[in-house]
Amino acid sequence: MKRFMVKYKLFVILTSILIVLMFVAFSSEKKVYRDCQYEDINDVALYLKTYHELPSNYVTKTSRNYANSDNLICGGDNFYYKDKYNKEFNQFNLPYDVSLKEADEKREDYNFKNNRGKYRILYTANTDNVRVFTAEHPDDGSNEYREWHEISDFEMMPFHYIMLYIFLFYFVGYIVYLLFMAVLSKEKVITD
Repeated sequence: MKRFMVKYKLFVILTSILIVLMFVAFSSEKKVYRDCQYEDINDVALYLKTYHELPSNYVTKTSRNYANSDNLICGGDNFYYKDKYNKEFNQFNLPYDVSLKEADEKREDYNFKNNRGKYRILYTANTDNVRVFTAEHPDDGSNEYREWHEISDFEMMPFHYIMLYIFLFYFVGYIVYLLFMAVLSKEKVITD
């Protein structure tokens, strides 16, 4: 009877840990909200993937809000150099008919009118599955984009994915424990 109580307590503890991990893993998903302003590159990427548009603090160069651009970021204009960068796009397996838009990545010394910086966000505009990239745009006016990188879901929500992996590994271990306990209890019945 004492051995049964120890196994039962262990089962309850392991099950409780599993429930807590499941709750944390599935409730830790990062969320962005429509019509809110975001500046962090990962938040902007998540907003693009969620709503297929830039956050409200981004305006195009031709926008009427351009004059009052103190807290705004330039973004949403078409990316016209796609043909020039076929090699880069081929490495990401982008179809040729996908159109791209670009936006500035806001860094410390960013100023919409005087210093837009050299970092850009490029994103697919006419697809259901929005893909987001970063590229470095040099200050020499050459439009030679370099250092291409696709932003992954893990980069946008690292805590969420880490918790999911921990939950999955724990869950597999939990199932193995239950199977092991079932095998042990059957062996005990056979030997008794």
